[in-house]
Formats: sequence, structure tokens, C-alpha cells
Amino acid sequence: MAWTAPRTWVVGELVTAAIMNTHIRDNFSYLKDLGTYSIFYPALMFYDSSVPAFHTIEDVGATCNDTNDFTTVLFKVPGNFISVTSALIWSRATDTNATTSIKISAWYAQSGQAYATHTETDTRNYNLTNTIVFSMDATVSLTALAVGDMGGISVYNMEGVTGQFIVYGMELDYIGTA
Repeated sequence: MAWTAPRTWVVGELVTAAIMNTHIRDNFSYLKDLGTYSIFYPALMFYDSSVPAFHTIEDVGATCNDTNDFTTVLFKVPGNFISVTSALIWSRATDTNATTSIKISAWYAQSGQAYATHTETDTRNYNLTNTIVFSMDATVSLTALAVGDMGGISVYNMEGVTGQFIVYGMELDYIGTA
């Protein structure tokens, strides 16, 4: 059942059961059927800038330990998606206790569109503690996300050996229909 824009009532108008059912009952049913959902997309590939080469991730993550190393998470937005509530990149610091600059770059599009119809980037500093799991907010890199979008998010090490980390994947929390 789809949402119907609420009616503008007119003075003296005869209100019928059909009008009330469409604008009150059906819209409340639509709102009642909304839920919060979560899906996890694992990291699938890693770029080692020292080689330079792409690698599939055989183990749990691959270490981003040089400037411009990055890990990519690929995703497809579910069919019941309405809006993002949060998108977190889950990672773990390795061999480092430092503040480091990390860039999150997203690209995504619908079938039939150029692969980077939507591109958004955010760079922030994170305090990394060796062996500690941490999350990075990628929500600001997914502002135009829609049902059926396919794309990826790359997480770049901008500092090199002063900030080493492994990316596990992205947790997408969203509001969707039942």
C-alpha cells in the first residue's frame, strides 16, 4: 500500500467512508508497516598502493598501511528501502596508536545510469588504538541513496604508517517497508 498525500478539506464538504479510508486508514496502515532494518556488506577488495595492485580479501580484512591504500565495500540497496538512518564502516586499528586521516568515498547509481552518477566524499581524523575495533560514520557519503542503487564505498588511508587499519565492512541501517 502506498502513501497518499493528505487531502485538503473544504468547508461544507460531505465526508464519505471512501475518503476517510483513503486518507486516514490507509495512510496509518502505511506508517504502521514501516520498520527499521540492518544489513551488513563485507569488504571485498583491497588496493595496495606499494605494489600497486588490487587484491581480493581472503582473510578478515586487509591492512591499509600505506598512504592511498584503500579497501572497498560493494553494495546494492534493498527493495524495501526508504531512507538511511546510519551507515557505519567497521574497522580495527593495527600496529598503531595514533590520530589518522581517513577518507570515505562513495559512488552509486541505478541500473542504466553511469556507475558514478552519485559521488560523495568525506575525510575525517580518527583516534586509532592498536587492536581496538572502531566505526566510521559514512552516512554523509550516502545522501542520495535510493531503492536499487548499486555502488561502493572506498576507505582510504591518508596518513600511511602512522595510521594502519583493517576494514571489515559496512553496516547499513535504514527505514523500510515490511
